[in-house]
Amino acid sequence: MARLNSFYLNKKNWQSPYQLDEDESKHFIKVLRGKKGEVIRLFDGYGKEGLFKVQDISKKRVLLEPLSITQHPEPENKIKVALAWQRAKNRDFILEKCVELKCWEIIFWPAKYSPPFTQEIKESWLKKIINAGKQCQNPWLPQIKILNSLEELTNSNSEYQKLFFWEKEEKNLLTKISLEKNILIVIGPEGGFAEQESTYLKQKGFTSVSLGSSTLRLETAMLIGIGYIYLFLESST
Repeated sequence: MARLNSFYLNKKNWQSPYQLDEDESKHFIKVLRGKKGEVIRLFDGYGKEGLFKVQDISKKRVLLEPLSITQHPEPENKIKVALAWQRAKNRDFILEKCVELKCWEIIFWPAKYSPPFTQEIKESWLKKIINAGKQCQNPWLPQIKILNSLEELTNSNSEYQKLFFWEKEEKNLLTKISLEKNILIVIGPEGGFAEQESTYLKQKGFTSVSLGSSTLRLETAMLIGIGYIYLFLESST
């Protein structure tokens, strides 16, 4: 069976009559040149997905007939990634890869060497993770959080194994760490962790982890580290 086109439907709109919102309808009609009778996939980002048949098409609306709807249980294994605030140029890439690697939560926090910090979640970020979810067909989308300090981060998530990728760690290579099923990863900014930040994380029970001898950019560290953990958790399910 050919791969179906995927569309996002906000969880509050999963009720009859089912229909795509204006933006998704425009994409179906004008970009994909979709036709009446076509079967598409919908998902809500909270584990619900379904197959729907296109029942009717108007200028700004696509009316749908549900064929099957599935609510997936929460995954047993979860990855939370806490990224020090970084410049915007690679943020879309980072958000996209977090979706593909099934991160449960994306947390932004202001490190000492971070650029000026934002206090609000942008609509463009949400669109990016939705588009990534369509591409990889992950029914769960990560939640995005913005925290005001490292202290706020460390005072929660007690049930998670706590790691931080540290450029000065020489012994604990990630591939040699015993991993658990729920993992919180802290990644520092381009300039690295300040000494007081790495010391504080260790005091709070975080294990410093090495990703090898190379000095890595933030997005490279994120991709290598989370990619390895993703494969480990996939193999343990």
